[in-house]
Amino acid sequence: MNRKYHSIQSVLSLSLLLWGSYAVLPAKANAVEPMRVVEPLRVVVNSNQDTTARDNVITLREAIALINGNLKLTDLTETERRQVSRPVMSNEQYNNLPVSRIEFQLPTNQTTIRLQQLLPAIVKSGVVIDGRNSSNVANSIPGFNVVATTDESETATENPTIALTTETGKEVARGLTISANGVTVKNLAIAGFTTQHLSTATEPPADIFITAIQNQDVRQETLETELAPNDIMIVNNWLGRLPQGKPEMRSAFGVSIFNGNAVTVKGNIIADHDGSGIITSIQAQKFSIQGNTIEKNGFAGMPDALRIEGDIAGGEIFGNRIQNNAGSALYLFKPKGSIKVYQNNILGNGQRFIRAAIFVIGQQHQIFDNQIMQQSGAGVVVAAYPASYGNQIRNNQFTNVKGLPIDLVSQINTNPRDYQNGDGINRITDSRERGEKTGNGGINAPELISNEFFLSPINRTVEFSGTTLPNADVDIYKIPANCDLTVNSLNSATRIASVRSDSQNKFSVILKDLQPGDRLAATVTTDNFGTSEMSRPVVIRELTGIPDKAPPIAPVEPLVVPTIEPPLRPVIRPPQLW
Repeated sequence: MNRKYHSIQSVLSLSLLLWGSYAVLPAKANAVEPMRVVEPLRVVVNSNQDTTARDNVITLREAIALINGNLKLTDLTETERRQVSRPVMSNEQYNNLPVSRIEFQLPTNQTTIRLQQLLPAIVKSGVVIDGRNSSNVANSIPGFNVVATTDESETATENPTIALTTETGKEVARGLTISANGVTVKNLAIAGFTTQHLSTATEPPADIFITAIQNQDVRQETLETELAPNDIMIVNNWLGRLPQGKPEMRSAFGVSIFNGNAVTVKGNIIADHDGSGIITSIQAQKFSIQGNTIEKNGFAGMPDALRIEGDIAGGEIFGNRIQNNAGSALYLFKPKGSIKVYQNNILGNGQRFIRAAIFVIGQQHQIFDNQIMQQSGAGVVVAAYPASYGNQIRNNQFTNVKGLPIDLVSQINTNPRDYQNGDGINRITDSRERGEKTGNGGINAPELISNEFFLSPINRTVEFSGTTLPNADVDIYKIPANCDLTVNSLNSATRIASVRSDSQNKFSVILKDLQPGDRLAATVTTDNFGTSEMSRPVVIRELTGIPDKAPPIAPVEPLVVPTIEPPLRPVIRPPQLW
């Protein structure tokens, strides 16, 4: 099978070895000449053709040229001008000015726009492209009708009907290219955009490509500087799929945040791409990926559903359903800055490769309240190189992962296989050198006071205790009763309680609702180190030989389980923390 392998320009070329793709180095964006301030317009596309002719219809290509200011109203025929109007001030604004809008009024049997070549990039700030099919275009004053715009807070209630794809036999790299601030794309289906990589000096393909270009608005004083666009919304779209059926060619990537800040990707279906559904590259600060379904991506290229790298400080990934992708659900490769990953439903990933559900490199990432299920590799893996520490992994639920729920890689190798999955249970970190070569600084798991804990015959509770770092947060996980008592058997785990250790390195908590045969394990988290791997599992047992109920008069002494407290292990900190 002739498979296409897609990748993006990476600040770290090693990542390209992980899936067999080769580098596609983007060329510098072509400079564009500054132009006059363009008044906001409302343009209604009423043809699915890909032309720029003086005729009786407006195409998408013409609509983008109009809002960019490269096509003037005087260039249009009188009939075409009836499709253009002037918006009024409303809730839909950018920088306190009305935005330009591109809407659609296409016949029901002509709702697919097939591109012959790349569309011009959107380079005018404050633009909304709304794929909901419009009706009743105002035309009382050709070219300058006053119409109210739609509140941007609305969400789509139906599947998209307007589709953007390629003409049969044509190769078009990108569907929409965004290079301006305040752009929103919503309610569209976009698929079929890819390349065969005949050149190594082109920007990478994607359904939606976000990149810097010279700002064309003369109200800003930085015309000569390439700036990453800001405040971009990608909302309620289908990316990689068409409502009319499968595209003739699969898209390479879904959303490529090559260079853009404060990008929100919300409520989309992102599926069936050869490579990743969402990728970042040079700069993607304060991005938000929320409420999307991201599935079946990466089977002919970069295998991870979300491939995040570059400057990503302040980013958030939450509330998504990420399922059945070829590799990891989320792969953070040597990024700059930290992000939060929470409340995601991560199911059945690693369909083509054995990968961790979430693979982390970097510092101070927060991964919490996620459901991670049916993974071909480990749950959450923290790599050792470059120095990765302070990554907090808390209150996640793990079900049927084929590796450790939390795995801190204890080697500093840089072969491709060392950036795919975890390496299993770590030895105790007993030296600075070992800590420096382990994810999260080699923080040791808590030491539990016994291999088994007993149910109190009085109130059916368990006193769970042990030792760890002082003044640290200890999370207690319940694991399936049918697993054995080795750490490598922890393929499922659910957090049931948390407790903080005291200044003497000890912790203790009373647990309820446990049954004989239940297993427990624990992790520890500190601000500097992050979260440890799980401790060895222990078993809950019935305490035999003691009456079920205390005598009615005799005082009840608290249950004491005799044990020998292990010696405290040395606290090892990576050099950055001293």
